Amino acid sequence: MDGVDLSFMRTKKRLFKLATVQSEQGQQILHHFGLPTDYFDTMVYVENGTLYVKSSAFLKAISRFPVPYKLLAVFWIIPRPIRDWLYDRVALNRYKIFGRDDQCMLPTADHLGRFL
Repeated sequence: MDGVDLSFMRTKKRLFKLATVQSEQGQQILHHFGLPTDYFDTMVYVENGTLYVKSSAFLKAISRFPVPYKLLAVFWIIPRPIRDWLYDRVALNRYKIFGRDDQCMLPTADHLGRFL
């Protein structure tokens, strides 16, 4: 959990459950959808049995947040290949863009309750 900001999970409605791809549950999700289980390094979002990855996962998840975050869902109008290319650029440069913590954040009991 090195440098991971979990503050976004402080939603009152607890809309999401998280799983790391290395966990048993994460591996089961990847296997269920026919995704590689040995190396997987992007965001996955599952809603009502439908799988979303990369920019589609981000936009689908962010659309469940309140305004102003929900406004980012307007990027659905951009064709997926272009959105995914932009998503990959941000992902590759995330530490330059958003910074990196010097210390690991220890999850609280509330955070731990939000993982599968």
